[in-house]
Amino acid sequence: MISSSLKDIAFALNGRLIGEDIKVDHVFTDSRQDCSGGLFVALKGPHFDAHNFLDQVVEKGAAAIIVEKESILDVPQIVVENGQKALGDLARFNRDQLKAKFAAITGSSGKTTVKEMLASIVQNVGSVFATRGNFNNEIGAPLTLLEMDNSHQFGVIELGANHAGEIAYTAGITRPDVAMINNVAAAHLEGFGDLQGVARAKGEIYGEIKEGGVAVVNLDDQFSDYWLKNITSDVITYSVNSSADVYAENVKLDAEQRARFDLCYQNQSQPIQLSLVGEHNVNNALAASSCAIAMGISLSDIARGLAHSPVVSGRLMVEQMSNGC
Repeated sequence: MISSSLKDIAFALNGRLIGEDIKVDHVFTDSRQDCSGGLFVALKGPHFDAHNFLDQVVEKGAAAIIVEKESILDVPQIVVENGQKALGDLARFNRDQLKAKFAAITGSSGKTTVKEMLASIVQNVGSVFATRGNFNNEIGAPLTLLEMDNSHQFGVIELGANHAGEIAYTAGITRPDVAMINNVAAAHLEGFGDLQGVARAKGEIYGEIKEGGVAVVNLDDQFSDYWLKNITSDVITYSVNSSADVYAENVKLDAEQRARFDLCYQNQSQPIQLSLVGEHNVNNALAASSCAIAMGISLSDIARGLAHSPVVSGRLMVEQMSNGC
């Protein structure tokens, strides 16, 4: 987080500051963490209330707290109506001060792999901060944005959802320069009703693109036409065939099932060797490549990034056994 005064934060959150106006540069929501010198946001949920642990947070060194009701603890505090809303507003406040270029990624499957691929590409040209683990929901996405400061030139943000409106909220805070939906599948149907509901909810990401930004659309997804009809920003499309702006040619798998192919865009062609196994990762690579192109990154830098993209823990990890298997 960019160093900010409690007075400025209180104003951004429409909150009430009690106590000394100090500067803070990092935020916590977990009372089990070392909160030394940080700003602790007390969240409430169905089965927990962080307000019950404020004394422990202060003992662990929290410099200030954000609470829904005034605390008797002798520490600077900002009183707000709703802690979770305040967390989102605080992330938006930090985002507004950041100079980084942002890509936001969602989809029913593959979004974490695409995120890691894109982060691997972007680090070839500048400092990047990417979503850690699965911090991609209404709490995780704001916390991700709050970890960033102006030492970062790029942000690669993964956005997940299990109900309508969630991506509109998190993408609205992120305000991406580039937004992409990897695919739509029957995931979390209890929160969306049917596949059309999933497509509609994922499509919320395109409505939050920053002015002058780019929507990246997967033409191989059955809902691509639906999204394209509603997008108002510039568009880059991708596909495993030549019907799109970005596409793959000469796809082959080596003996270890790692794909190589030619990445094609605007009469340019770049050989790609993936570090990950499985032909399906060609589609993920095209998604990441299209986002990178939209961010102004060259095909040669894309190739370098994809060649060194890390394996996501627990997903298609190849292990060599002692017997040669």
